[in-house]
Amino acid sequence: MDGMKGPLWMPEGSVRAILAMVVVVFSLITVLREGEIPQSLLGILGMVMGFYFGVRK
Repeated sequence: MDGMKGPLWMPEGSVRAILAMVVVVFSLITVLREGEIPQSLLGILGMVMGFYFGVRK
């Protein structure tokens, strides 16, 4: 039970992973519907992925 003391009573890193997956899935849906990804969304996607993998280092 020691790993369950994070936010929302989930293991550490779970909320961060869920948020990163939501941004990635939203980006993929946007690309599939519109055929291209807006520059603003591309910047957000880059920041989220960089932060997610940078923290896991």
